[in-house]
Amino acid sequence: MTLSQRSNGAPSDQSRGSGLWVDRYDARLLLESLPNISSQPEVISRASSPGGWSDLPSDAEDTFFFTAEETEDYRRDKRRRVMDRDREARLRAIRAEDGSDEERDPKESWGGSDEEPDDAQRELMRRTASHIL
Repeated sequence: MTLSQRSNGAPSDQSRGSGLWVDRYDARLLLESLPNISSQPEVISRASSPGGWSDLPSDAEDTFFFTAEETEDYRRDKRRRVMDRDREARLRAIRAEDGSDEERDPKESWGGSDEEPDDAQRELMRRTASHIL
């Protein structure tokens, strides 16, 4: 590309109306073609929503005025409650699979206090007690 200049460095009358004036170090030369720039800026329209607490997570309103420590404590307690609830649900599902009733006495699941050890266990307990005492 040949660029004609006057002696003072300004473009001549021939090159003024002929488009873009670039030199060999111009970044525009790296482009395949110049992008078309519209004269009106594109306006991105947002979905018309009322905007408010309903757009945020359910606990955002509760934690809005909390300090960072209070928010962390709140979320930790919330996670703990969710884990406890999930654990209870898993235990109920296991009980339902086993066919056991929820109303069963907890002592019955361990055999109660009337359970006697077998002979080998009794002998082990006797030896242990003799060494301790």
